[in-house]
Amino acid sequence: ALRDLTSPPPRRVCQRPLGPNDVAWSCATCRSDPSCVLCHECYVASDHAGHDVRFYRGLTTGGCCDCGDEDAWNPEGFC
Repeated sequence: ALRDLTSPPPRRVCQRPLGPNDVAWSCATCRSDPSCVLCHECYVASDHAGHDVRFYRGLTTGGCCDCGDEDAWNPEGFC
């Protein structure tokens, strides 16, 4: 059966791997804990105006972008 074409596609989690040369953004207003971050592309495409935001470069622990993960991030902060 065809999916209803008028409904939006299901939300997906970015999960872009973050390497030592990548910028990771952290929004204390939207995240569920300090380990939750956004990749630069998702941060630029989202709205965090007036939020408590910091960025990090060169995460040595690796990790991935949490955009789209409702357990890690407030959906209002998704791209």
